[in-house]
Amino acid sequence: PQSSSAIETQTELITAATPVVGIVDMQRLSQSLGLELQLKQKRQKLQVEWDRVNTQTRRAITEKLESLGGDAKQLSDSGREQLRELDLDRRRQLEELDRKNTAALQETNRWLQRVLMEKTRGPIAEIGKEKRFDLILVQPRGGVAYMRLGVDVTDLVLKKAGGPVGV
Repeated sequence: PQSSSAIETQTELITAATPVVGIVDMQRLSQSLGLELQLKQKRQKLQVEWDRVNTQTRRAITEKLESLGGDAKQLSDSGREQLRELDLDRRRQLEELDRKNTAALQETNRWLQRVLMEKTRGPIAEIGKEKRFDLILVQPRGGVAYMRLGVDVTDLVLKKAGGPVGV
């Protein structure tokens, strides 16, 4: 049989070796600090431009059809070719705009991620030291099946980063 002091020593070693872990919800931080809204606004701005080009190029095709008599079934080969060229040009413009918009959104998203990390790196480190966490993990969306109350430090990070808490 082990003595009670040996059991206490083993318990202390197990407790000392057990890491203290915190979780931070970066998605919630991004929403609360207004970064998700900035990405949404960028997306809307790009969509407005895409819609403008789409409308303009459709209008050009419609106007060309009207100038050729208005009946697509009775167009000459030359008229069909002119409409086909306008349609190809429209598709090219929209595809190019799609590529540019995708690149712009990716760049904006990377920039916003950097801003989020810059705004929260200090507060996360402070909380880690204050609460004596061994590590603080980033919670992926829907990635944590169970978490003990008090492990999520998102509100503490928001408070230190100057964002609204409990949103």
